[in-house]
Amino acid sequence: MTRWLAIFLLTAVSTAVQGQPSHLAQIQSPHVGMPAIVLPGGAFEVQAQPDAASGQPALRLEGPEGTSPLPLEVEWTTKGVHAVALCHIPAQATPGAYSLVMDVEPGGIRLNKAVFVVASFPDSYAVIHIAGPRIGETPDAVFAALLEEACAPLPEPPKPEAHAPKPALNPAPQEKAAAAPETETEQAPPEPPPAPAFVLVTGPLTAHGSEEEFQRVYALIEACPLPAYLSPGADGQAAYSAYFGEPVYAFTYGQDGYISTFTEASLGPDSGRIHEERRALIGARWSIGFGARPAALMPMREQLTLFIDDPLDAICTGAAPWKPNPDAPEEEQKPRLVGGAPWGKTLSIQTPAAGEGVLRRIIVRPYGIEAAEPASPKPPEPPAPPEPGKKKPIAKKKEKHS
Repeated sequence: MTRWLAIFLLTAVSTAVQGQPSHLAQIQSPHVGMPAIVLPGGAFEVQAQPDAASGQPALRLEGPEGTSPLPLEVEWTTKGVHAVALCHIPAQATPGAYSLVMDVEPGGIRLNKAVFVVASFPDSYAVIHIAGPRIGETPDAVFAALLEEACAPLPEPPKPEAHAPKPALNPAPQEKAAAAPETETEQAPPEPPPAPAFVLVTGPLTAHGSEEEFQRVYALIEACPLPAYLSPGADGQAAYSAYFGEPVYAFTYGQDGYISTFTEASLGPDSGRIHEERRALIGARWSIGFGARPAALMPMREQLTLFIDDPLDAICTGAAPWKPNPDAPEEEQKPRLVGGAPWGKTLSIQTPAAGEGVLRRIIVRPYGIEAAEPASPKPPEPPAPPEPGKKKPIAKKKEKHS
């Protein structure tokens, strides 16, 4: 299965449209890398360039081939420099991935997998974190395999073994007579693993920040069945923005809020944007950041915003550079990938680079956030051994004819 998905994704990369994608000249969001997730009967926003929205063009959603388009009830307004369309989803919309289509000349704009309709927002769900794919250095097939693994159901937890109840110490005679015969009892079964809801991919996304590498990232993410949200590293911010738009943004999933914590310069424009987006998530059940830089390596202004003024509950990043210290105790000889943020209030979840062939599942529940150990895609199953008593067929050699 992994092999065939990898071939499909690599084919998608090879057939990707060359040159800068035209949609960002018209629509800033939602799109691949920053999709909208919405309930039937709910609403989402489309941010468009003023020129594209001057005639208030029609918007619609198109599902898989053979399904009818979903008309959208649209209310156009302005927000800052953008025209904003509040789009209402029909209540009868079927859950699934939809393309957003805007009727503009010439030819219109179609954004595949820009909108995902879900039946509900569960209280418990899984988030998949892939860190530093570095396309151009890491083989595309490795990233493709991780994206496939991200969509796989989580393994069931082991069932607890039945055990006999412990007898009371020195029971009284009347208690002995009234005691029921010992029977085996079972522990409460563990909670079933929640389904994966979406993928977070943090930078560096590419090895050299080239346009060709970002084309490949775009095609690989577009082929992923789950919604995927990107946060770049320092790898070619201009090229990233040309394909995916703003590097700092926030979105909500049910009661929870997520923010891309891209940082470059402490006093740059992104600093104020991080503060603005973080404030917008106040009141969320859980607030979770995701970005390339580990918490301890962020500029001080961002650390104050995210860990002191309005502390995040958790942040998902790549692993910090680490060198072993031969003089340290044995328990400190391994890098600490999950631990507290520098200020001690935020759970810092660091995931090894995708080039190592691993991802991390993060379980979000009403009572807490849990980071599982990094996991690798399952290797292909070996061929089944021959049945007992059956000899393995021997291939006959072709005879050479003179």
